[in-house]
Amino acid sequence: MLAYLVRRVGHAIIVLFGVTLVTFLLTRVVGNPVQLMFGQGTAVTPQQVARTRASLGLNKPLVLQYLTWAGHALTGNLGRSFTEPRTVASDIASAAPVTIELTILAIVLAVLIGVSVGTLAAVRKGSAVDTASAGASSLALAVPNFWLGLILIYVIGLKLGWLPVSGFTPITASLGDNLRDMVLPVLTLSAFYAGSYTRYVRSLVLAGLSQDYVRAAEAKGISRARVLRHHVLRNALIPLLTVIGLDVAGLMGGAVVTEVIFSLPGVGSLLENAILTGDVPTVEGTILVIAVGVVVLNMVLDLLYGYLHPQARVIYD
Repeated sequence: MLAYLVRRVGHAIIVLFGVTLVTFLLTRVVGNPVQLMFGQGTAVTPQQVARTRASLGLNKPLVLQYLTWAGHALTGNLGRSFTEPRTVASDIASAAPVTIELTILAIVLAVLIGVSVGTLAAVRKGSAVDTASAGASSLALAVPNFWLGLILIYVIGLKLGWLPVSGFTPITASLGDNLRDMVLPVLTLSAFYAGSYTRYVRSLVLAGLSQDYVRAAEAKGISRARVLRHHVLRNALIPLLTVIGLDVAGLMGGAVVTEVIFSLPGVGSLLENAILTGDVPTVEGTILVIAVGVVVLNMVLDLLYGYLHPQARVIYD
């Protein structure tokens, strides 16, 4: 396991280097951050542009700019915002709890729905429940994230008035209001993954129920419910962890879109605003933090998979 952990850390370093380098180059090549700061169409003299570039360090060679930024990032210094009198780290620290809450609630809801509905569909294969779950999962997979969010806003928020369509209440202010504000965003973000996990768990449970050890356990008088809990579902959750790990990057991307749709003050909204205003340090710092989060979560899931899977532990060692 230690050798596997060392390899994963090495891969993570390579991935983070690639992400930061590509992001750094794109922020320098695509558009003019100084012009974006002043505003498109604003009359700015070349002297003003030159002074601004010099004050922000954008007139230095790209290699030196990247090495300086990367060195500071390693110490936790992500620079200062070009547009606000704040540090990038403080902006991300304020926005991160919203994104973390949204992501955790969405993945928990998706797994709960996927495991429960998928298992029920497998146990009642060919029934109306199985058919309904197949139709619902297909619909969840087909509807784009942003479109579902707009539909929920229009129907549940505007027409029925059951839930708020924008805004965010911190948990520290009111837990009830916080959960109410998160209902529609969580449903929007989790729908696709709930449909995917429902289909996957159904296949895994059907495969497990056809195994000889299951039939042998039932022949000994062990109830099917106990066999499902202690054998079939336990074995099915191991490969499900791998699928969740593969979905982490997409989940973070979906969180960015969801936050923008519902006006949540998370990392996604912070990134969108930074891109529109040409706030290069905030763009670079936000993408770095997202990349680190994806890499670390994937690593944790991989280690958990190795812990739960004895054969995998042998391979890793």
